[in-house]
Amino acid sequence: MKILALDLGQSSIGWIIRNTDNEGEEGENQFEKFGVITFDKGVGEEKNIEYSLAAERTKYRSARRLYQSRKYKLWETLKKLKVKDFCPIDEQALIEWTTYDKHKGLKRKYPTWDINFENWIKLDFNGDNVPDFDSPYQLRKVLAENQLDFNIAENRYKLGRALYHIAQHRAFKSSKKVKLEEDEKDTTDVGAEHKKKENLKKEFEKIGILFDENKTIGQLLAEAEMFFKERGYGRIRNELHPYVTRKMLQQEVEQILKFQFGDKWVEKFKDIFGVEKVSKCSIFWQRPLRSQKSAVGKCTLEKSKYRCPVSHPQFEIFRAWSFINNIRYKLPGQDEWKELTIEQKQKLYQDEFIKASDFTVSNIRKWLIKELQQNISLNYSDKTNVSGSPSIYYLSKILGNDWQTHQIQHEPIIRIKKSNNTVKYTSNKNYYTYEDLWHVAFQLDDEEEIKNIARNKFKFNDEQIELYLRFFKNMAVDYARLSLKAIKNINYFLQKGLIYTDAVLLAKIPEILCKSYNSETEKLLIDSLQKIIEQNRTKKQVVNITNNLISEYKINHFHERDFDYQIQSDDINRITQKCEEFFGKSKWEQLTPEEQTNIIENVKSEFQSFFKDTKREYKKLPKLMDDLKQYLKDNFGFLMIKNSINYIIHQPLIFIQNLQKETKHRTENFIYKALKRVHGKTLWLCAFWRNFVN
Repeated sequence: MKILALDLGQSSIGWIIRNTDNEGEEGENQFEKFGVITFDKGVGEEKNIEYSLAAERTKYRSARRLYQSRKYKLWETLKKLKVKDFCPIDEQALIEWTTYDKHKGLKRKYPTWDINFENWIKLDFNGDNVPDFDSPYQLRKVLAENQLDFNIAENRYKLGRALYHIAQHRAFKSSKKVKLEEDEKDTTDVGAEHKKKENLKKEFEKIGILFDENKTIGQLLAEAEMFFKERGYGRIRNELHPYVTRKMLQQEVEQILKFQFGDKWVEKFKDIFGVEKVSKCSIFWQRPLRSQKSAVGKCTLEKSKYRCPVSHPQFEIFRAWSFINNIRYKLPGQDEWKELTIEQKQKLYQDEFIKASDFTVSNIRKWLIKELQQNISLNYSDKTNVSGSPSIYYLSKILGNDWQTHQIQHEPIIRIKKSNNTVKYTSNKNYYTYEDLWHVAFQLDDEEEIKNIARNKFKFNDEQIELYLRFFKNMAVDYARLSLKAIKNINYFLQKGLIYTDAVLLAKIPEILCKSYNSETEKLLIDSLQKIIEQNRTKKQVVNITNNLISEYKINHFHERDFDYQIQSDDINRITQKCEEFFGKSKWEQLTPEEQTNIIENVKSEFQSFFKDTKREYKKLPKLMDDLKQYLKDNFGFLMIKNSINYIIHQPLIFIQNLQKETKHRTENFIYKALKRVHGKTLWLCAFWRNFVN
């Protein structure tokens, strides 16, 4: 029989073939062939320093995508300006610059042959080969201060060139979700934009120019440019433009258009760019960021599911009820801790936990004092912080107390299914739920877009829109440890009053039992759960005491080779002593004689089985989940067969066993698949195995 052994390394795989049919006589060697296959590392190396090849590749790819996005924005802006004659570019030149077809061999060409476009770029609007302005900033200053007649083509080209210049340098935009507390009262500047504006003011103060907010940013930069030119300073683009924000440029476009077209500027702007809002036009277009959902961790219970955002209403229910079910109180003069009734828990949740902000346990204690009409002690400090439920708070304000079942009706959505023959079909869903509202607020960053959806899709009034925006702004950006599916399963049992650990044990059972799960089954499970937990706890106590006795054996090694040894009276005395030490003398004496006898007999049985074990190993602690599975099998029989048996196989062991059994063809295929799971470098495996078996 031939055996193949593999040694998997970081950048190599060693192999050796052993023929066990060779008896090892003189001249015969069982090791017939051996060797090492090496391959490139997964990292680069320069000056003995390793670096990630993927990071280097990603860096250049990100730059290419940035350039690509910038080109698309400028091309779209030029197309809009060309249609309304605000740019003199030739139609064919624009097509050649924006068209690429690999199969037809068409490559993009910058229109150097288009003289009119070249003069337009160089700020030469009258065609005398002399720029009419020193820079685009000076042109923007003129447009903000002097009204022009746009019936003249030259003046239209000036406005188009200024808009194109702004599109080339559209500046920085911060996320609406990232804002500072001190910016709450400032409705025009938020987040990083506010900081950049303050830094720009400081730069203007350094050069002695007043930062007049009544002027456009183009006017201010034009003045600063003249100052720089007189004193031989650097370029505006390098020194000041990095501090310009996108909002400043949007305001400049609006001011220029208002100054030139008066009250009809919105109509004129819409006629050119097809939208009413400046922020939505192609000048300020921004490609949406790629979804980072794949970077979110996986659930600790549902391994295939992603973790749930903490802003989801179901997670807020989970967080609140996990806390409520752990609350215990003690009445004056009593030592016994009491649990709230399910009715008290539900009322406490409605009265105290549905809040937009966090609160402390002192609020809960005051509520209980009022509810019970007497002073109490809690198992939490009054200063303990408790998380509120802002998502549920705002959803209940918008949709009402029935927010979980509330439906916003709409026309059925017509979707297009793409296939060989395009087919239109109508979705059965004709309503929005609270999850749709949450999803929109969670996914989008643009406040204006959220307003439009709230008004046009959800049909909210002004008050509801205001509440929806607050909901959006107060949405936390973080993730829980569990998936939404796991949380929903657990919430069902949490709201029945079970603590978190018990709810987790039962969470999956309704899905396993399917149609056989009903109210009677649920009651039986909940009533039996504490008994199962208690039995498991008792088993663990017995195993722990037994392991203490085994530890003594490991030191003394008495009856080491005697596998037929029977427990003697001295051993029983030692067992009794260990039981008393484990529980403590006072607690051991509180047990009834019957309970003491049961524990001693169980320990005796476990310790006796230890001597019959040839390996003489420690006893393994019983798992609560295994006991629960056994209970389900005993009580529900055939219903558990499909769902409760888990095959856990060690892949290397199976690989070796099958290598000896499989036929030549099947083994070749098996090695490829098995090693593909074990190691990333698999391209050579098929060819290597063919050479080996031949």
